Amino acid sequence: ALTNLPIQLVPFDRDGFFDELAARVGTPEPQLPQSLRVVRDSIALATEVWRQLEIEWTPLAAEVEALNREMAQYGTGEPMYQVIFRERNAAERVADEAQARRDSAFAVVDRLQQQSNAEMERFRADLTAWENEAFAGYEEALIARMEDAGNEIVTDTTDADGRASFIVPTGEWWVYARFPYTLQDEFYWNVPIEVRRDAPTTILLNAGNAEIRDLF
Repeated sequence: ALTNLPIQLVPFDRDGFFDELAARVGTPEPQLPQSLRVVRDSIALATEVWRQLEIEWTPLAAEVEALNREMAQYGTGEPMYQVIFRERNAAERVADEAQARRDSAFAVVDRLQQQSNAEMERFRADLTAWENEAFAGYEEALIARMEDAGNEIVTDTTDADGRASFIVPTGEWWVYARFPYTLQDEFYWNVPIEVRRDAPTTILLNAGNAEIRDLF
């Protein structure tokens, strides 16, 4: 269950609305080049490796710190100091090896990002320029569309059980939500439903009825 996820109930087809706005532009929406898509996916994979190594290193470093604090309670000539000292040195070697693996993995992420930053920024600039042109006057168009539909967009946030609820007039509605599930992709929902008077309408948002969209 996804908690604190904003859900909207929209009285018109949101995708169709944005398609109409985009159609006013003489050029198609810029698409992420395949070369950048490959690099983006490589960065996501390398980042996941780095995060896992970070998770492995963190408790090892904490163990070394704990042994250092324990060792500080004794004088260097005391037998217990020597016992902890040897244990600390062994733990430190393990932690240092884990840190080296973590740092090496991060270096891969950094290198890939540095190699693609300029090209990715150019793509983002092109996309932003296109969006600014396509969606100029968005607020006015949205108000007009809601007036045509005779209803306004309604929003709720999912609770601890992943549930959201609405009370709206009968008719056709679209359930809209989005959730980033990886570094490069998101689940996107724009699911039509029909609200009837005689019984509650229930819909489950999951991977099966979601569209997977790129995140930039």
